[in-house]
Amino acid sequence: MKEEWVIMAANRFLLRKEYFGGLIYDRLTRRETLLDKEEHCLLESIGDRDLGSMSLTTKQRDFVEGLRANGIVSANGFEADRVEVPVIRDGVLSAPIRLYYHITFGCNLTCQHCMFGNRKRDPDELTTKEALDVLRQLQEIGSPELRLTGGEPTVRPDLFEIIQDGVQRNMNVVVNTNGVFGDDIRRKFVTSGVGGLVISVDGDRETHDRIRGRESFDVTMDTICYLAEYNGTAVRQITVCLNPTISRENWHLAEFLVRRAVELGGAKLGIEINFMPLRPFGKGRNLIPKMLDPKEWLSFTKEIARLRNDPTVRETGLRIYSMNMDIFGCYPDCTDRPVPFDRSSCGAATFRMGLGPDGGGNICGFIGAEAEFKTPTTREASVLDIWHSEAFEKFRHVVKEPCELCGFYRKECVGVCKAMSYIATGDFGKYDHYCFAHLLGKAGLQSRTVERPGT
Repeated sequence: MKEEWVIMAANRFLLRKEYFGGLIYDRLTRRETLLDKEEHCLLESIGDRDLGSMSLTTKQRDFVEGLRANGIVSANGFEADRVEVPVIRDGVLSAPIRLYYHITFGCNLTCQHCMFGNRKRDPDELTTKEALDVLRQLQEIGSPELRLTGGEPTVRPDLFEIIQDGVQRNMNVVVNTNGVFGDDIRRKFVTSGVGGLVISVDGDRETHDRIRGRESFDVTMDTICYLAEYNGTAVRQITVCLNPTISRENWHLAEFLVRRAVELGGAKLGIEINFMPLRPFGKGRNLIPKMLDPKEWLSFTKEIARLRNDPTVRETGLRIYSMNMDIFGCYPDCTDRPVPFDRSSCGAATFRMGLGPDGGGNICGFIGAEAEFKTPTTREASVLDIWHSEAFEKFRHVVKEPCELCGFYRKECVGVCKAMSYIATGDFGKYDHYCFAHLLGKAGLQSRTVERPGT
């Protein structure tokens, strides 16, 4: 396959002012380096100056040398795009780092757990011109990551025009898809400059097709194999993340999926896997009996830990994610970092923002489409205004009462899912059906029916 990658803009780094000081975003590694106010001011002043000509304190020199060791600063100074948005509020990022843009609710499948209920395309979707204006705003406020999702993004004819614009704006663009399309779309992806595809795979052929329909498994796997083959010779690979939704229908297939990812080449060919729990939203409200209970989710989490440590898996470098209460994931203790980098919450409304097909803000991919969380659309307000809207403020500043005394919270676990708590109790910070801390002798939650009072 011929490689025709779009060349990204020159600056690898983005420097952005924040309430705690600032952050450096590395577009190559997609990682942030957090800065206190003194460090941010120093980097603002360095620019492209010769470091040898600057008079620095011992503390400042040690800081600069640390950045130099990580390839962030060179002898010629610090080259970066610099952003300072006009609104800085305590405890809130100046702008989202990542935008999840649901460009359509339309889809070519009828998955039984679709969180949007298999809606048709919204006639009020943003036009191509309006969508590209959103990307322009993201560039201006220093939001470097764009996730295009749906529905199924490939049903929108202008998908690749939107991808191209994001890439040209030096954004890391990833597309969430079911992978059900042919070689023409596959070829467009590998020449588009997209950084990754997140592809839904829910098990073996029989299970996947039962969940997602239309004998889709074989087409989805053909897409994944096509991308893995491309990555085998590509100068710059496209990350391919298998993305299963786990329920009682397929939790026994975790090893099958991991072994399949290993067979596809693991990290060498850009393959990774991310397990997500079934959540009772959209059509998923009809599947509550298929949700694992806390004891089962604990067993599943232990199984994921076992697979991570399997020698044949480890030698491929395969990354296995299962972020939902994955206390065996060996995540670093981030309690001394500023919000939202302290693992006190998932990224919804804290470092990532959602946007619906009509440009309306989406506080959370699971409940953001509910009428009670409606925000202005991008036809009525700026992206930044939506980021600071009442709905986002309410959702991001939540005290997770049962988590505050738990020894796992903000260390191995980000606490209860606010969306899960809301649907069960009407409150964002009270409850999570999947929490198993009490089974391990920690402060935790007892199981209850996942049903919001009055429903």
